[in-house]
Amino acid sequence: MGIRPEDLALGEGPIRGSVQLAEVTGAQALLTFECTAARQPVVLLVETDTNPDIGAPVSACAPPERVHIFDRQTGDRP
Repeated sequence: MGIRPEDLALGEGPIRGSVQLAEVTGAQALLTFECTAARQPVVLLVETDTNPDIGAPVSACAPPERVHIFDRQTGDRP
């Protein structure tokens, strides 16, 4: 499964974890957090004025049409 950072929205949602890294890129920041359920990093794009602290719990969501599914064996999209 793949979701682009700009397609994720910070707030109440099923993707939960804690912030590991915040990379400020000007007016925006890339937040990396460890997804509790998947045990892998998730990156989302936020405005710097909503930048949570390292270690802070966060949750995010994405519109279903922006979630990309890939075949585990081939890596291709069905």
